[in-house]
Amino acid sequence: MLPRSADAVIIGGGAIGVCAAYYLVRAGLRPCLLERRTVSAEASGHNLHMIIIQTKVPGPVVELGRRSMRLHEEIQAALGDDFGTVRGGMMMVHETPESLATGRALVPAQRAAGLDMAVVEGKDLRELEPALAEDLAGAILCRNDFNLDPVRFTQGVGRGAVQAGATICEGTEVTGVRVEGGKIAGVGTATGEVATRTVICAAGAWSAALGPMVGLTIPITPRQGIAIRTVPVARFLRHGLLDGGYVAKVARTATQMQASEDPFVQEGIAFGLVQRADGSCVLGGCRRHVGFDRLADPLVLDLIRARVRRFVPRAVTIPEAEPFVNFRPYGEDHAPLIGPVEGLGGLYLATGHEGMGLTLGPATGELIADLITGRLPAVDPTNLLPTPDRLKPSSGHV
Repeated sequence: MLPRSADAVIIGGGAIGVCAAYYLVRAGLRPCLLERRTVSAEASGHNLHMIIIQTKVPGPVVELGRRSMRLHEEIQAALGDDFGTVRGGMMMVHETPESLATGRALVPAQRAAGLDMAVVEGKDLRELEPALAEDLAGAILCRNDFNLDPVRFTQGVGRGAVQAGATICEGTEVTGVRVEGGKIAGVGTATGEVATRTVICAAGAWSAALGPMVGLTIPITPRQGIAIRTVPVARFLRHGLLDGGYVAKVARTATQMQASEDPFVQEGIAFGLVQRADGSCVLGGCRRHVGFDRLADPLVLDLIRARVRRFVPRAVTIPEAEPFVNFRPYGEDHAPLIGPVEGLGGLYLATGHEGMGLTLGPATGELIADLITGRLPAVDPTNLLPTPDRLKPSSGHV
């Protein structure tokens, strides 16, 4: 039931939203989370299942990631659920010696940031991960990384928040935000208004829709992801796997992608593969600027299969269960927007994580709770704040 009032209203029921609810209620507040569909219905429930820090550029996002890794463990212990976690680390797998050299050059800075990194090549690579194709140059292994069941995690954290005193209203779409005297006063829905002085936008790829309600531009656009889930099979993978060129491919702009004649570049294809606790695999993926198109394009699926075949030939012989589509919240600077909005009292953003929401959810939720309650944050938020220069309109990718 929709409450008449709340200490804070969170818009969005993905990993970021439920973690914000979890940490706000732990801080003594009565938060209400509004989700237009169901918790984990969008990107937080349909992704590559990776909790991965080695892809983050050293700086504030890595600090947020390191904090999140610790909080993931604390949440599992507090809620008594490992959320289907599979440990062992993640490998960034490189096809060529030149690509491996680029990855190797990043390792010292990653180790300095506290990550447990190793360069693996030759027979050591075959021994660590026998399923890989034999002609690959090598891999960068981060033992801090792992994978889990994203639906189980997101819904489990949401239940934990509710049990501690939060309210979650599914099937409840926000229709407006009331602002009085430059400050948040309430959030409207089809079934009524929740009076509140604090709103957290955790609406992921849909965050921009909140902007017109409060006279603000939120420069977030959807970036479509497609992946394939298989039926369960006996365990044959020891690690999660990612394309060694993943970071560079993610950084490509829509203009760069469209200008290429290579279909793998045009469609933003980057190899990824995990085997879940139940034995099923998730094969991915892509990052496409096609708006909110929910079509699992057959061409893109074939390109994904081709990249998986290149790295792990056996994986494409496993019967497929279904493809799925998600929409990542894309910002042009590839860093999340976390914190209060200047000039509009009580509005906080927690969005723009793109493919990092599952990884960074706990630390983002904790940081939002710290900023709202005035506690000293565990992570310096300075370079994550939604300052006016970061809220300039993007070029738009629809």
